[in-house]
Amino acid sequence: AVAAAGIRFARSADRGRSFGKPEILFRGGGHSDAPKIAVDRKGIVHLVYAERAAGSLPRYHIRYARSHDAGRTFEAPQEISGGHAQQFESLSFPALGLDGADNLYVVWELFPNRQRYPRGLGFTFSGDGGRRFAPPAVVPGSADPPADFNGSTQGLLMRKLAVNETGAIAIVNSTFRVDA
Repeated sequence: AVAAAGIRFARSADRGRSFGKPEILFRGGGHSDAPKIAVDRKGIVHLVYAERAAGSLPRYHIRYARSHDAGRTFEAPQEISGGHAQQFESLSFPALGLDGADNLYVVWELFPNRQRYPRGLGFTFSGDGGRRFAPPAVVPGSADPPADFNGSTQGLLMRKLAVNETGAIAIVNSTFRVDA
């Protein structure tokens, strides 16, 4: 069983010379993991992470929350992995990017079998600053061929997403083929 864990958040008002006390953002008995944050041009803090509900099998979903007051408070998290939660046994390790118009882009690992390595990447975006997200999709070619899996036997490539000011997106992934 996976123990409960929460996302801690600390702020700095002096460009990182000091930080306030870390606080748990969302209380619950589940397990939250792999948080990523980004701050847009308006100062809104965007957060994505993987979460497993309390008492459930180790089945993770991707959640999103944002703060309009520099991280003092966050809106209630919402699940953004939607249809993938039914298609795949688990999802984890999200990446988050912003473009110059404050559109959000999120990529995550897909686990067809939660007992094995991930295979393929999921993707969604928000064109309205995080109010709504598009239905998730599998990144084309990321799950091909079906016998390969993401990363290596030693870990996953964690920085997978880059977005520039104009919204051009680059996604990188490594795949491992057994006996290749």
